[in-house]
Amino acid sequence: MLYAQELQSRVCSVSLSAFDDCNLHPDIVALRERLKHLTVRQQKLEKCVAARPEPPLFDSLAKVTPELKTQSVHVCVHVYRLSVNKFLQHYALRAMFSL
Repeated sequence: MLYAQELQSRVCSVSLSAFDDCNLHPDIVALRERLKHLTVRQQKLEKCVAARPEPPLFDSLAKVTPELKTQSVHVCVHVYRLSVNKFLQHYALRAMFSL
């Protein structure tokens, strides 16, 4: 009981960094290591700079997309008509020669 009271008084009066790792719960030690790792990672990430194009290109892309969609539909219809015409021409020629 005396040991528990001593630890409690040390925890209440002093920060955890003053304790040896052997006097702390293993989860506290693991959390301390994780905090060190995350602090180092944060410092590294703060040095990174995000590059953004000026001006933002999303607006121009949003304007061009419907035009491209319309153009692609027109191209598909044109290719379909050409293929149907070729098929009909081929079928008409076959019908002529089979008579």
